[in-house]
Formats: sequence, structure tokens, C-alpha cells
Amino acid sequence: MKKDNNKDSNLAMKYEISIRRATTDDIGSIHDIAYQVWPVTYGDTIASATLEYMLEFIYHPGSLLNQMKEQVFLIAERAGEAIGFAS
Repeated sequence: MKKDNNKDSNLAMKYEISIRRATTDDIGSIHDIAYQVWPVTYGDTIASATLEYMLEFIYHPGSLLNQMKEQVFLIAERAGEAIGFAS
């Protein structure tokens, strides 16, 4: 049976993740991802009021803009959509 390499290639591209340096255009995505991930990750270990304070303090768009002047943020993308970040 002949293998369909085109199908395999399309499937691989569907799940391919790329990493790039974030720009100020990514601030909204970083903010949104943090607000999705932090409650799931830290919700059982950090009080909700503290969690909300930290999210607002660290991931407020103005705070992210200031942080980007001093440190590097990376964006993980799949199919052109931001799915994660690191700093």
C-alpha cells in the first residue's frame, strides 16, 4: 500500500508549533493566555484574591509593555494563533 506523504505533511503542519520573540502586538494574547492558564494552574494553591491581584499586577497591558522593555517574551504559535508564551 502506497503511503500518502501529502496527507502526512498536512497533518504535521496542522500540529506544528513555532516559537518567536513577542512584540508589543502580542500583549493582548499574552494577557488572554495568562488569564486562562493561571487560574487552572494556581487556583488550588493561591487564594483567588491574590491570584486576581497578581494577574492584574503582572499581566495588565501597561505592565506587560514595561516588562517588554527589560525582558524577552516568547510566543508559541500553531496555525498563526498564539497558544502559549514564556518570559
